[in-house]
Amino acid sequence: MKLKKILAVLISVMAVSVFVNTKVSAETYGDFEYSVYAGEVSIHKYIGSAESVEIPSEIDGKKVIGIGAHAFRGCSDVTEVVIPDSVSEIEDDAFECCNKLELIEVDKNNKNYVWEDGALFDKENKIIKFIPKKNVTYIFTVSN
Repeated sequence: MKLKKILAVLISVMAVSVFVNTKVSAETYGDFEYSVYAGEVSIHKYIGSAESVEIPSEIDGKKVIGIGAHAFRGCSDVTEVVIPDSVSEIEDDAFECCNKLELIEVDKNNKNYVWEDGALFDKENKIIKFIPKKNVTYIFTVSN
């Protein structure tokens, strides 16, 4: 019985060690916080205050492929974001609470996203990733 407990503890320690050794590193480049995984970059947070933001296609020679959830959350000064063709994943709510954001310019060679009719769409499924607040119509119903 004691041997089983010791083995269980050893296996747990090994599992934690493997997890820690594969941890994604968090780094900063200009106004971006990002992580590198498998040699590719994902932007996790915009920390600047510019009105127009251009996401780089590469950081330190590594391809920028993603924009994480809430990456631009609450960036109240941002009015425009430029997305390169390298970005293949934009997580939900990446541009949450960007009240002044009016334009997301997507590189014409981007195979995954398109700015069309005032909204950011996933090309393949036509899933809406972002609609500027000024383009949203609110409908309220009143019940008695």
